[in-house]
Amino acid sequence: MRILVGVAVVSLAFVPGLGHSQSSEEIFAWTMQQMNIEHPVAPPEVQWVDGNELKQVFTENNRNAYMQWKSQYGADQANEIMHSFLEEILGLFIVETQVVYVGNFIEPCRRQSILAHEFVHYLQQVTQGPVTGYGEETERLKWLREFEAQNIETLFVEQFCKANAPDKAVALR
Repeated sequence: MRILVGVAVVSLAFVPGLGHSQSSEEIFAWTMQQMNIEHPVAPPEVQWVDGNELKQVFTENNRNAYMQWKSQYGADQANEIMHSFLEEILGLFIVETQVVYVGNFIEPCRRQSILAHEFVHYLQQVTQGPVTGYGEETERLKWLREFEAQNIETLFVEQFCKANAPDKAVALR
């Protein structure tokens, strides 16, 4: 299942609570810092898309996963799994194209936290290689990577979004 679905490190002047407008490049550098990546890594292409386009990209890039669910669980369960992902998707990283997609319909600070989450998946791919195959160990590694992305997303929210409540005015440039 490809639900991934993922610049030189610089010292950033992020001061939580000041409503700093963070560019994609700043968020990428911040994410690298959180992952302790010290060697230069070029950032991926980022595309800001509406909800329908995000769902379309997800569906097109998860056909193999859908077919696996269908053979493993049956058509009805496979449809339910796909539907649950499509109802909640806010961003994704496509390994083959090295493109990060983030919904442009999300409030600004949340959108930035999703971008940080997807940057984690990109950086995992670049620094650790792909997760391939099937089985218990593969699933464990996928969940560990997702857990790391979730943790960094949460850290971003705590440092930059909650400090800016209630207006959360940290829009991307």
